[in-house]
Amino acid sequence: HPLKVRRTKMPKGFDGDCRLNKDHFLIRIESNLSEGNAIETLVHETAHCLTWDKEEDFHGILWGKAYSKVYRKYLEWMKQ
Repeated sequence: HPLKVRRTKMPKGFDGDCRLNKDHFLIRIESNLSEGNAIETLVHETAHCLTWDKEEDFHGILWGKAYSKVYRKYLEWMKQ
C-alpha cells in the first residue's frame, strides 16, 4: 500500500502511530518532536506498516527484523 506521513498533535504519551486506511497507510508523528526523534518514530512506524497483520505481537520478531531493515535503508540513504 502507498504510505502517507503527517506531522500532527498526537494524544498524550504517543510519539506516533500507524493505521491502514482504505487504500494507503497513514503514519502520524507528533509535531513537537525534534527532527531526530521524528525520524526514529518514522522508522518505527514504517516497520509496523511492513508487518501489518503478520504477527500478534506488535513488537515481535517480524517487526524487529522490519525495523532493522528500514533503519539500515535510512542509514544508506543518509550516506548518499
